[in-house]
Amino acid sequence: MLVGVAVLAVTAVVCLALAGLERRLTIVLLGRDIAARTALSGTTTRDRVVSLFTDLRTWTPLAYLVVKFGVGLLAVLLLTAALSTGLSMLFMPLYYGDPAVYVGLPTDRPVEFHPAFYVVWNNLLVGVNAVVSVGYWRVRTLPQALVVAGGGLAVSLATLNALNALAHATGWLTERLLGGAYDPVGAILGSGEE
Repeated sequence: MLVGVAVLAVTAVVCLALAGLERRLTIVLLGRDIAARTALSGTTTRDRVVSLFTDLRTWTPLAYLVVKFGVGLLAVLLLTAALSTGLSMLFMPLYYGDPAVYVGLPTDRPVEFHPAFYVVWNNLLVGVNAVVSVGYWRVRTLPQALVVAGGGLAVSLATLNALNALAHATGWLTERLLGGAYDPVGAILGSGEE
């Protein structure tokens, strides 16, 4: 029991400290105004500890950190998949004629997908099968490379706009979930609002 209470206390303090860091990053990078508490209510140490663990704003940073993990995974996915694809398409005019450069999966035939849909209807099995073949397109001329580069520019700009929208949505979420939360680092350093 004592170990569990100690682990819970350490978890709460670490979550509050990490949430305080996220709050500061949001203030600096997105220009949001997010106030934090640096004082706990109560006159005795026991009252302060009880107010810390019974206040809902102590636990919203924990939910925020879980949501922020998912948002971070989405941002990494956008960066690695969409932005790298867009940039490689954008720079296509620089390397389209190089025979040593190959983009894609080297296969001896096109990739095929076989989606199927089946429904039971009046004791009959009715279904639809389809075959989707994904081939390739080889860029051999400069005009083709410029068309691909234009598509790469569009994909890159769309990805950057999606990342920007994701950042602003995260800023809004940070303002809602971390506004008024207790900041132990700010309490130690003496910054923040009461």
